[in-house]
Amino acid sequence: MLDDKFLLEFANGFYGYGNYQASCWFLGMEEGGGNSVDEINRRLFTWKARGGMELEDMAEYHVAIGIPAYFGKKPKIQNTWGKQIRFLFGTRNQPVSTDTVREYQRTSWGRKNDDSCIFELFPLPSPGTSVWIYGQESALEILKDRETYRNTFFPNRASHIRRNIEKFQPKIICAFGITYLNYWEALIDGKFHENEKEKYFYSNIGETKFVVLQHPAAIGVTSEYFYNLGRMIAGNPF
Repeated sequence: MLDDKFLLEFANGFYGYGNYQASCWFLGMEEGGGNSVDEINRRLFTWKARGGMELEDMAEYHVAIGIPAYFGKKPKIQNTWGKQIRFLFGTRNQPVSTDTVREYQRTSWGRKNDDSCIFELFPLPSPGTSVWIYGQESALEILKDRETYRNTFFPNRASHIRRNIEKFQPKIICAFGITYLNYWEALIDGKFHENEKEKYFYSNIGETKFVVLQHPAAIGVTSEYFYNLGRMIAGNPF
């Protein structure tokens, strides 16, 4: 079974990858992975052994847990990251191609000293919303099902993320998953406006632009959607 002590430490202490000083943050519901007890325990113990940091270094951590395929000499592009990187390049008004996305993923994406911050509203990795391994492999009552887990962890994690937004004031926060709009509105304690033409939602937290886009894995969502929205959102006031 899972090590519940480390599982709780990880769930309360791990938020994602990169650098809170970054100008552009990316916020998802939860990280992919977590396909087996062995993989989850490897993530937990590696995180603890590396210092139990709130934000990890994307490449270093994935290599340490035995997932180096995205950071080698010519790595394959991870689908979600690739589209997020295109959005980031759009905010910078920089030209983008498959090769520039691949190189940025390999050298810079989610690195502790780079200008990107990738974090999750919920801490435990899962291969999909229809899968919940923790109810069977953990004795923790708060993990008996996904609804109980979300209701337990959302208040503290949302408050922590909100405090960091107010502290670091990134220029743009990009959340993914329009179907999760109720969570994003609870996070900001407010409402989003809809841009029906471009298919995204937007709001402000002080000087920070907060947008909710379609998820990179959604059917029919193109790479151009993310790049073009990055350019438009960075270049125009709400």
